[in-house]
Amino acid sequence: MLREEGRVVALDGEIALVTSQRKKACGSCAGEASCSTLSLGAGKKEMSIRAINRAGAQVGERVVVEISEAVFLKAAGLLFGLPSLALVVAGVGVRGLLLEMGYQDAAEGFGALAGLAAMALTFLSLRRFNHGMENQLRHLPVITEVMG
Repeated sequence: MLREEGRVVALDGEIALVTSQRKKACGSCAGEASCSTLSLGAGKKEMSIRAINRAGAQVGERVVVEISEAVFLKAAGLLFGLPSLALVVAGVGVRGLLLEMGYQDAAEGFGALAGLAAMALTFLSLRRFNHGMENQLRHLPVITEVMG
């Protein structure tokens, strides 16, 4: 299980909105304080997540949120793997098709454009897919402990 600490800022039935600093994944890194990877150059930044409130936390309390490693890895695989695969397959496929058709001058450019278009469409599809999945409780992190 992956664990993160945060603070409950809102409750909606059995779902809590928890805010946390983006820092745990890079906590052991010497460059953590000045890292621009955490939030695109803005340093540490708060993030909000929806979590199942199994611990009965109230607004303002500090909590521990856990998510299954399998769910996390599946999401990371979808987010990074599918668009990369779409980029390569579409780019190489269109380039190869154009080369077979005798369009040597245009093959590289159109292959690159096709790969980028396929990657963008994959991201848009994943975003739409995410909107359908975010309300399924089995994909949400769980508040397992109230710290105070």
